[in-house]
Amino acid sequence: MNNHNHTINTSGSLKYLRINSETEQTFMQYFDDGIGPNEACRFHENQIMKNKSPLKLLANGSVNLINNTVYHLHNVWRNLNFGTVDAPLDKLKEKIELYNSQGISVNILEEKSNWAVLVSTSVMKRAQMLSSSKEVIFCDSSSSCDILKTIITILLTVTKAGAVPIALLLHPGQSTESYKTAFGFLKLIYPKCFGNIDAPYVFMTDDSVTDVS
Repeated sequence: MNNHNHTINTSGSLKYLRINSETEQTFMQYFDDGIGPNEACRFHENQIMKNKSPLKLLANGSVNLINNTVYHLHNVWRNLNFGTVDAPLDKLKEKIELYNSQGISVNILEEKSNWAVLVSTSVMKRAQMLSSSKEVIFCDSSSSCDILKTIITILLTVTKAGAVPIALLLHPGQSTESYKTAFGFLKLIYPKCFGNIDAPYVFMTDDSVTDVS
């Protein structure tokens, strides 16, 4: 008895085959290597084309995954590595010890209505003590970098080698309260991060209204 709602005796039915574990691990490795879903699909197809009999493999859904399956795998990988959307800081907390062992300081502040993450590498910490860090600090914020509208704010000082960051802040949105929380946290962790003084002589931003305010 045929319980399938699609044909099973044609080459087109191959695309309905379940993903095999080897292919799943292959795509997980793609994501570990920094390859996104779309690029992973193209790269995987190119790898299949190197096979002696590529056409049957291209039609095989257990080997050549449909886009929806690839995006599902990427969501699974992202949740495993970066946490879920409703609790993004939990996974970061798990990895703080690993980051610290690599010389990357990660500090997390959680409040009832706000949060902030402060990242500082060994290079950033040295840059904090430069005399130029007390003069001019350039402040630049990214646009929303994920579905939570997280903002990345980077503080840069000037050196002979060019601009060097002294700290990186992650915070939710570009409200005044969000910036106050993030910069207050920076001052709490590194109170003399501007060339060993409380604040630089000048903060410089681009023409972003939220940065200026």
